[in-house]
Amino acid sequence: MAVPQSPDPPDVPQFISRLIGLITDVYSHAKEQLEPLLETADTVLSIRVDDEQTSDGSIEFERFDQMIQQLRNLIVHTTAFVSEEEPIIEQIPAEAQDLLSSSRFLQTARGSFVISLQLPANKIIRNASLLNPETITADAVTQRMLEVLGFIAGEVLERRSELFSETHFREHPQLVNLNVLEDVKELFDTAGNTSLGFSFLSLDGTHNVSSGRLTPERTAALNEYVLFVRDMLTEDLSVDVEGKIVELRSKNPEGNRNYVLVQAVYQDRPTFFALTLDNEKYSIAVQAHRRSKSVRVSGRARKMKTQMKISELVSFTEV
Repeated sequence: MAVPQSPDPPDVPQFISRLIGLITDVYSHAKEQLEPLLETADTVLSIRVDDEQTSDGSIEFERFDQMIQQLRNLIVHTTAFVSEEEPIIEQIPAEAQDLLSSSRFLQTARGSFVISLQLPANKIIRNASLLNPETITADAVTQRMLEVLGFIAGEVLERRSELFSETHFREHPQLVNLNVLEDVKELFDTAGNTSLGFSFLSLDGTHNVSSGRLTPERTAALNEYVLFVRDMLTEDLSVDVEGKIVELRSKNPEGNRNYVLVQAVYQDRPTFFALTLDNEKYSIAVQAHRRSKSVRVSGRARKMKTQMKISELVSFTEV
């Protein structure tokens, strides 16, 4: 099969259209799924709801509405998870909403109810920064979603005892985000006693994850794991440190939530502290950074993967 090496020739769109028709005849993928894959290199996420109520390709309106809302939350929270790499999401980045706005629903299929969604692959989710030197694009979001769904279906629903340990929790930060886990739990609860199949179709191939039959015992295992993660993440520590500001970020000048990163010594180790400041305190931070002055941070913090996240700020002053 001859494939053009450049998209520039004027007959390439017609060639791609013929190629899609050929692949559709050979493989089981629908034409509507292959078009975004070959024309834009996007990923197609398909969720199959397989039970007696969906055998004719239809689904109850209320059930569909709830699943769409939970799918929306899953995409937004997974994007925030990839962008911030934190186990709890406290603020949704603008890039998450932008990715959601760029996604498109595709046609469904008969025999079961299938939700198909075109997810952009090359949108920038996070630009490079001091702590995160690599730019992240949207294909990392679909990869993370695939990993988390595979983890839940293959391990959590099977109620594997080693998951409920601090060691496993600390060693797998890329799989643990409370908001994303809760989104999947709610999606499974809404689906009911059925089987959900997730298919990710991209230029790298097709990757499938199946929940198996969502029996009460299996969904109860997911509920237990979500409670375990919540307990592991709700412990706050008292902090009172002095350090230098190493990063300032304000995405919305007219808003009142500004990001500051402070490096200080905590428990005899260099530690980053992430804060969200209002405009008044952010002005103090900007002035201290310009004059190379230290700042003092007091409050309660939650230990994250690469830093301490201030959950309750008592005081923020220049030293």
